[in-house]
Amino acid sequence: PGSTPGKIPGNPEAMARKARYRALADLAREADTPWVATGHTADDQFETIIMSLIRGVGPDGMRAIARRRRLEPDLRLIRPMLHITRDEARALLERADILWCEDHTNLDTTRLRAALRHAPLAQIESIRPGASRRASYSADLIHQASLVVRDRVEQVFPKGACSWSRDSLRAERPIVLGAGLRRTALRLTQGTGADRLGRKVVAPCIRAIRDGSTEPRRFPWPRDILVTVTTHEVRMERPRRPD
Repeated sequence: PGSTPGKIPGNPEAMARKARYRALADLAREADTPWVATGHTADDQFETIIMSLIRGVGPDGMRAIARRRRLEPDLRLIRPMLHITRDEARALLERADILWCEDHTNLDTTRLRAALRHAPLAQIESIRPGASRRASYSADLIHQASLVVRDRVEQVFPKGACSWSRDSLRAERPIVLGAGLRRTALRLTQGTGADRLGRKVVAPCIRAIRDGSTEPRRFPWPRDILVTVTTHEVRMERPRRPD
């Protein structure tokens, strides 16, 4: 409902990515292997970091492409080439007599990633050779910082809770508040709508929590989420729609 006729709802690139990983998981099960390895390189990581900066994401987004993550309970995705460049990866394949395959979308500069790759990031690499590799190591450090924030979020925003003392939240850093509010919202929406919880949505709530006003304020968020800030309480809910 509400979608344009003939148009598939959702982000096409994200949907295609999920479909690829489902296919890889199927192949892994057929091969009876607990690992799926992809060929992401330091260049891919550099592009992802810049795209995250442009979006204005927090530490979870800035950690960029994870070196490993779970695809299924008994299946892990690994990315063993994140610390080598695309040229180095191509050279490795040539030495191993393996054909390099280039996705045609990599040449489509109407897409942000391809536009960054073929212009500004290529110029940065020519000015500072090895920039992509160093950016990949920075992503590892950012990942560690995001884990520190996540640990604090676990303490301040217990799982299952949807209301908190405003005084206790006011004492926290904005980065913890933003991460905790987003995590709670995603729990209420079963993980959907993460791309709509950006700074413009979350920042006004953080300011309201931390300021000195005692006036009750309500903030409607995407996916029917409602955040209410009162004198002593911060509450998040997703009211049921009437049938």
